[in-house]
Amino acid sequence: MTRSATPARPARALTALTTVAAALAGTTLLAPAAAAAPAPPAPVLSPTRLGNVFTPGAERTVVATSTARSVTWTARQDDGAVAAHGRATTRAGRAVVRLPGSLATGWYSLDVVAAGGTEAATTSLAVLDAVAPAAAGTAAGTFGVATHYATTWPTASQQLVAPAGATSVRDEAFWGHVETTPGVLDFSAVHARLDPLIASGVRPLLIADYGNPLYDGGQGPTSEAGRAAFARYAAGLAAEFGPHLAGLEVWNEWDVGTSGNTTNGAADYVALLEQASAAVRAAAPGVPVLGPAVGNLTSGWLEDTFRLGALDHVDAVVAHPYSYPSPADELDAQLDALQALVHRYAAGRDRPVWITELGWPTGTAVRAVGEREQAANTVKAMAIATTHDVGRYYAYDLVDDGDDPADTEQNFGLLHSATSPQGAFTPKPAYAAFAATAGLLRGASAVGDDAPLPGVVRQRFRAADGTALQVLWAGTGTGTAPTLAFPAAGPVSTVDLYGARRTLRPVDGVVRLQVGASPVWLRGTVGAPTAVADAFAVAATTAGDPATASWTVTNPDRRARTFRLRVTGPTGHPATATVRVGAGASRTTAVPLPAVTTTGAAAYRATVERGGTEVVRFAATGTVTDPVVLRGAHTVGDGTQGLRLSVTDRSGEPVTLRQVRWSAGDRQGTVLTGAVVLAGGTVTADVPLDAAGAWTAEATLDDGTTYRTGGTFVPVDPAAVVDVPRTTVTVDGVLDEAVRARPGLDLDAAPFTPAAAGATRPAGFGGRAWFTQDDRALYLSVQVRDAVQSQPATGASIWQGDGVQFTVAAGAPGEAPAWNEIGVALTAAGPQLHRWLDAAGARTDVEGAQLAVTRAQGTTTYEVALPWTSLGDVRPADGLFSAALVVNDDDGAGRLGWLTWGGGIAEAKDSALFVPLRPLT
Repeated sequence: MTRSATPARPARALTALTTVAAALAGTTLLAPAAAAAPAPPAPVLSPTRLGNVFTPGAERTVVATSTARSVTWTARQDDGAVAAHGRATTRAGRAVVRLPGSLATGWYSLDVVAAGGTEAATTSLAVLDAVAPAAAGTAAGTFGVATHYATTWPTASQQLVAPAGATSVRDEAFWGHVETTPGVLDFSAVHARLDPLIASGVRPLLIADYGNPLYDGGQGPTSEAGRAAFARYAAGLAAEFGPHLAGLEVWNEWDVGTSGNTTNGAADYVALLEQASAAVRAAAPGVPVLGPAVGNLTSGWLEDTFRLGALDHVDAVVAHPYSYPSPADELDAQLDALQALVHRYAAGRDRPVWITELGWPTGTAVRAVGEREQAANTVKAMAIATTHDVGRYYAYDLVDDGDDPADTEQNFGLLHSATSPQGAFTPKPAYAAFAATAGLLRGASAVGDDAPLPGVVRQRFRAADGTALQVLWAGTGTGTAPTLAFPAAGPVSTVDLYGARRTLRPVDGVVRLQVGASPVWLRGTVGAPTAVADAFAVAATTAGDPATASWTVTNPDRRARTFRLRVTGPTGHPATATVRVGAGASRTTAVPLPAVTTTGAAAYRATVERGGTEVVRFAATGTVTDPVVLRGAHTVGDGTQGLRLSVTDRSGEPVTLRQVRWSAGDRQGTVLTGAVVLAGGTVTADVPLDAAGAWTAEATLDDGTTYRTGGTFVPVDPAAVVDVPRTTVTVDGVLDEAVRARPGLDLDAAPFTPAAAGATRPAGFGGRAWFTQDDRALYLSVQVRDAVQSQPATGASIWQGDGVQFTVAAGAPGEAPAWNEIGVALTAAGPQLHRWLDAAGARTDVEGAQLAVTRAQGTTTYEVALPWTSLGDVRPADGLFSAALVVNDDDGAGRLGWLTWGGGIAEAKDSALFVPLRPLT
């Protein structure tokens, strides 16, 4: 159910068309007043460079076609901060937007509006640094991109591979396309799409895959004839392209049945690998052979192949360590585990790991991430991979496969699709981030971390030219942007997420650097960092009201010093503040900022100076909300249900409603006519509904201002609603007697789903679970009977072992477009909680949560308290929310299976399968 409201201001009235009749005969009628000219439409934008990707020396222009006399344009950074703006005159219907040469390396959005118009045309662009010559060579460079030129991709996007610093692409040469006549291999189509890349110095990593209808029914070959034919095809591929190949991957994701392969056993794969590897090595000895073709690193399949000798037949081990929407920080532990497993079976001949797929999808799907998060995760993963000495890393993938934001598979690209409304192959932020990181890490080697800092991830390298290099970001779940002080004897430089560089000069022998969720690079020799109190944050406010920033500055000097702050924000009007700070002291000051009239995120930049010398820079994002909030929520009463409409006044002054109009299907009505909403207060009205469908509501104030909201209403069966008693839980790992006395949810009756073929429910595996609540928190208590406790994982991977996963969503099942999915487990490091899905952002922790897990006499007891404020728009006062629950089981040999209450967690992410719950008062 959609909860947010969008304000709509009254439209300006057009001049009335008036006819005045003469009272007397012969009087001339007054001519109608001329109607105001309609506003010109948004311009149509055309690139002058493919994808608006500007390399050094390229003219940075975009053409805007418009009927207006001129257009205005604004280039913004990823947080909305204005980077440049201007005006372009239209000649013969075309205006040329010329971006300044001073625009720093990076990613930008570009809005263009016709003079007199209100609608903007939007595109994106990237300004890239020059690629070092080694990146275009045949062997140098660690980073590549996954592509699908073997399917339906236009090859035009190949022009954007090398400028990003990618030295390789991973693509297919489908067996069924190469061999359509038994024994005859035709590589002409493969040459047609790959030869231009090879000519540009890009080396393909080719996948020898999928089934061929000529053999074994088109499945993964298991017959002697099928294996022999596949080996002949793989060898032919290697021989045909050998000197130009980065490697050859034997199949893709055999274990998970990608592309419909139903033959996914480890033994069958190793038999195929052995034969194919021998043939490839004989035909092209210099081509690295990659395998096993694993898609799921957690199932035990990979280790099964190692037991069967797979490592004898590969030169590098494939990994696809997807964790989306969880952040890339999880990759560190995944690589630790994988490399330890390889070492255990390698018999003294370790194989390098190649990450041949890894990415984060953008869009609106529940497991998608924002474009800014995709960029940050891409950089983090590339850095972590380099720290682990990963042989090659391929970002999945170069181009979006489509334009449907709700389809996860269509939105992995670093570039938008060929048919994107923003323009063909226009860059997402991740494209510029990939390019910047590929340049920084090309030829770099990891040197470890000499001083770990709580809440900060720090990866240190030696760049190819010998320069000290490190990347830092705030740890997941911290929600902070700490400031670090690095001892420095001279200037050093920083590089942001997208490659923009600036110089830091030491003050009092240190350089200070703010570290946030997006990685930042530091080049140059510095000492070990320490955390300092310097900070800048902007408090939330309502549209039209002044904002307030909190500024903290420290003075390590032995005498008092004066510091000056300069802030720029969305209005373009700077704010300043000056403070005097005593020797060795710190001071926090409230800084008033100009009012912002538009809602959403508001980006601020702040610079602190002392005596004209820059001390530190800050970036902060404030939140601007509507002064009046219209909201709708599904509510359930005794035998009734419907929509509860509420209007909340955040403006600080009372407001009067003309009315709230609602519509659902063929029904409509008006409520709250003339209601007065006190400052800080809320008024509500219930509308009975019983039919599924979309609904809308519009609140109109007495001054004509309107606010709109809408969503989906899904009726619930009153008999299916589970009551959630009002019971506070003491979170200590001991089941409260008040909870034990209630029936709870019967997990003994919950169905068991095996994780692998042949797995069965262990004897006695079951238990009970209880949801309870009070004004502060939602509680979950679970007791699980399980003869074997096994939880080898941590963090985002705890679903692989013993533990509990559960969801919490606003409204009835199927109404929420986003929800919370949380897991709790007893790990070797103690009880852990992880949030995979967040109804209100991308948090992996739950602020204020309490957790206890204990194990005794074959029973594991889980208790968790989740503050309502941490769950997004889930509110007990609405009288309805929805949830589901899974209990995972691992008896020591990997995930065996799981119990399910409700649905929509393990099998598929689907809130329609949740169970409706009603908090009791």
